[in-house]
Amino acid sequence: MESLIPVGLTDLQGVYPALNLAVAGIVILLLDAFFPMRSKLLSAWITLIALHLSFTCGLHRLTSGMDETFFHGAVRMDPFTHAFTVIICLASTLAVLSAPKYLRLRDCHYAEYYALILFSVSGMLLFSAAEELIMLFLALETMSIPVYCLVAFTRDNEYSTEASMKYFVMGAFATGFMVYGVALLYGSAGSGYFADLPRGAASSPGLFYSGMTLVLIGFLFKIAAVPFNMWTPDAYEGAPTPVTTFMAEAVKAAPFSGMIKLLIVAFGFSQAVHLWMPAFIGIAILTMVVGNMVALVQTDMKRMLGYSSIAHSGYILVGIVASVKLNSSEALASVLYYLFIYVLMNAGAFGILILFSHKNKDTNAIDDLVGLGRERPWAAAFMGIYTLSLTGIPPLGGFFGKFYIFSYAIKAGLTPLVIVAILTSVMSAFYYLKIIVAMYFREPSDPQHPAAFSYEGYSVFLIAMLCFTAFGVIYFGIFPKTPLTLARLAAASLIPAP
Repeated sequence: MESLIPVGLTDLQGVYPALNLAVAGIVILLLDAFFPMRSKLLSAWITLIALHLSFTCGLHRLTSGMDETFFHGAVRMDPFTHAFTVIICLASTLAVLSAPKYLRLRDCHYAEYYALILFSVSGMLLFSAAEELIMLFLALETMSIPVYCLVAFTRDNEYSTEASMKYFVMGAFATGFMVYGVALLYGSAGSGYFADLPRGAASSPGLFYSGMTLVLIGFLFKIAAVPFNMWTPDAYEGAPTPVTTFMAEAVKAAPFSGMIKLLIVAFGFSQAVHLWMPAFIGIAILTMVVGNMVALVQTDMKRMLGYSSIAHSGYILVGIVASVKLNSSEALASVLYYLFIYVLMNAGAFGILILFSHKNKDTNAIDDLVGLGRERPWAAAFMGIYTLSLTGIPPLGGFFGKFYIFSYAIKAGLTPLVIVAILTSVMSAFYYLKIIVAMYFREPSDPQHPAAFSYEGYSVFLIAMLCFTAFGVIYFGIFPKTPLTLARLAAASLIPAP
């Protein structure tokens, strides 16, 4: 009988960013159990401090080029992992900053909210670090299960409960695909390590390619690519708006880390690429077209941004396909840069909705923003920055994110795919500009409507988040050198220079 493989202090230190968040989540629950306080701001501060420590650790490791394996090779802390640690911790911090005001208004400002956020993020960080199938699956479930609970966090809201149940059922369905795929891949290669999986294609091609297909279906569900996107609009609309913010940023970015690593390390050899690349090109086209077309007819902002997020998954898939086809770290760096900018744009857009939410009514409909330009010019200006950046208008970050991805796609010979991407980006202008028209060029039909722009509750956290994201979208669009340099450093650890 084989003895258990020991886990040492070095292993725990190696996964400090994830371990730190999990411990902070446990501390929050214990403090709330033994020293319950009316205000939960202490829980918010603990969460922000823990996220800051993990963010700082990830950034330091990224700039120092740390590349080590832990847990006997199941976890690799390399610059690619550190880059996603930075992106995910930043996204989660922005989501946490937006939460206290909203949760207080809904009388559900519980410490459990912050603990669930931390547990989910700890899974995300391990997800990007996984080098082995079982670790990948455990990290995926650690990420997903708290999010199912968060979607239903306003327990007296039947829409939240319904959205959570739909998300959970569809998530369990996708998990079944992934587990079955993991079993087939392990059976074909005799190992769960990503680097060992390609040998399964030679020894048991049927098992290997079936497993590859099922695992990728699980990932496509998590990134909301068509036709695995049916959960997204309902979950985004039904969830409390701060949870939607968290889902649109961190929960969106994390699955891309695992999928990119699998596609390059395990499925990056020519025979496999020739099978999955045409499928991904077709899925990217469907995702961009369907996401943007359905978003055109939405009147609810959260549903519209949900379909918009589907379309943005298509743009990111274009960058991933180009990266693999060119075998270029520069192309992969453009994907990381786009994810970073996408986090800032989405956080700000949802933050404006939270800013004007009231105790008995969310600010969700486009009509709710009519006249915002006259009543709250600064908030309308911020929302204009976010929507124009999401559209891809220069010189904002969203434009340069798309520009870099499309440039490398053209170099990879994917010109028809880029044409579709550009046309769908033009299509997106119609529904994003509806928001600007409502804010600046429409008159409210209800004379009492300006009262909707009163601040019911005030949050320094939320204002700070909006100022940072608006500044970031502009500054990192005009001056992209710093994030691009870090993205290139991260991408080079996964795709070494020839």
